[in-house]
Amino acid sequence: MDRDLALIISGVCIKASREIGELSRIIPGDRKDLKLGISSVIHEIHDGIIGKIFDEFPEIKADMERRLKKYDRLI
Repeated sequence: MDRDLALIISGVCIKASREIGELSRIIPGDRKDLKLGISSVIHEIHDGIIGKIFDEFPEIKADMERRLKKYDRLI
């Protein structure tokens, strides 16, 4: 995989995680099962995809961390 594809994949995964995470705000408090499911999905996206990309392309991780500090956004 080249850097461009890694950047595209990580960006899409981060956006998807953000969207999925926002669902937890509208799920009723008594549906902890759904909230746990959301947490699990986000963990899998980060651990199973984004983490692997960051291991292979540490400069992408560093660039996203820089943006997070400056703009409070990864992408």
